[in-house]
Amino acid sequence: MNPALTLVVPVRLGPSVHQGEARLDALLSAAALPAIDRLIVDDGSEEAGRAVLEALADRHGARLVSTGSRGLPFSIGRARNAGVQHAHAAVAMFNDIDFHAPRETYARIVEEVLAREIASRPFRFFCVPVAFLSRRRSAPVEAAALDGGIAPGMLAPLLAAGALALADGTRITLGSSAMVVNRWHYLALGGHRREFVGHGAEDFELLHRLASYLGRHPRPGDYYRDTGSRPTGRRIGFRAHFADHGADLLAGGVLLAHLWHPERPIRDYKRKAENFALLDRCMRDFDATGRQPPPLGDLASGRRALVVAGGESGLEGLRHLLPHLGDLGTDASGGTARAEAADVVLLAGGDPGLATRLAAAGRTILQIDGASDGGRLLVRTADGPDGVCEAFAHRLAGTGDDAPRPTAFRRIDLPGVGAWSFADPDPLCEETPAATGSRPPAGGTLEGPGTWNHWRRRLLGLSSG
Repeated sequence: MNPALTLVVPVRLGPSVHQGEARLDALLSAAALPAIDRLIVDDGSEEAGRAVLEALADRHGARLVSTGSRGLPFSIGRARNAGVQHAHAAVAMFNDIDFHAPRETYARIVEEVLAREIASRPFRFFCVPVAFLSRRRSAPVEAAALDGGIAPGMLAPLLAAGALALADGTRITLGSSAMVVNRWHYLALGGHRREFVGHGAEDFELLHRLASYLGRHPRPGDYYRDTGSRPTGRRIGFRAHFADHGADLLAGGVLLAHLWHPERPIRDYKRKAENFALLDRCMRDFDATGRQPPPLGDLASGRRALVVAGGESGLEGLRHLLPHLGDLGTDASGGTARAEAADVVLLAGGDPGLATRLAAAGRTILQIDGASDGGRLLVRTADGPDGVCEAFAHRLAGTGDDAPRPTAFRRIDLPGVGAWSFADPDPLCEETPAATGSRPPAGGTLEGPGTWNHWRRRLLGLSSG
């Protein structure tokens, strides 16, 4: 059975992680379902911690990968990126080591993944609500989690309270970091930004971009304002917007519990001031320019790919194709040494004769042709041009705002790459004033260069103008 969901658990295990081994043991046990691919991502544990992780993975039949970051400051975003790159399912969920729930909750999450068709609707995502428990309320929940698992009804009082904040300090976050995302869309967006170090705000930056693609909920007023983690009772600021993507889960009784822990004395772990200042800059820049990190490669494919780029290449229009090529490398020099070691080469500018030489050497070549005037993506093999993938033509540079919309689900067989599916824009993403009217960029209009709809068309691949 192919897994429906890869559960990505980022961790740097050591003495500073409160109940780290016991909590991870309990988490892996609770999520032990045939539909879930459990993946531990080690972000720099020392030898002793690494040995514990290996033993836990072996005991539970889970997988373990490493970011190779020992000695570097902890980065939960880096760990999540690596987890999605190594995922075996088409959908991934982030589950911090302190997030716990009954096994039935994980079964419900899988049901939501299937019902929402997230594997085939790339822009769809949701957040699993998380109850951040006070120390007093956390104690019995943790005891249960570590002793056979949390009973199905144990979190029911939190749901029945009908409030997002309780008198004992417990609070429920709807727009949490426990995001459930389409793997290919996440890789295409470049995942979490590398600029964020430690823990804090990196999830909000990603949610900002995910919500921009989906376009399901209008942005609230005073959008860039950080209202803090406590409920305000008003729909203002970006946190309220992200909460829209988890509210229906809470209404359906789906909730994770964040177990209390003392503040962790990990170097550069908590950087609230720096990270939230960076968050504000990144959100505003993305809304103004559409800039985001380069796509991430698929490290689970075992395939090596090289992107040879030069000048105005049209690569941004192929953002959602690039992860399918495999483990991505880049080369701006146009040389042949690295290209000859790759299984697939995407040529976007550079030496025009390189395609012929590499095809003759048995490499599969994807070549952008005529990107400045609309462009095509050519597939070349040793026998010469193999075909033109016209489905990509409208996504390359120079097509303008009147570019044709994709009208059918397409399945394109790329030699050496396999089938790549290109879906229609999600019906939830239709650009209507109801969806976008509350969040136009500076200038106050919805159409024309530089406006919100203009950038959403570019981001969704509906045009590159």
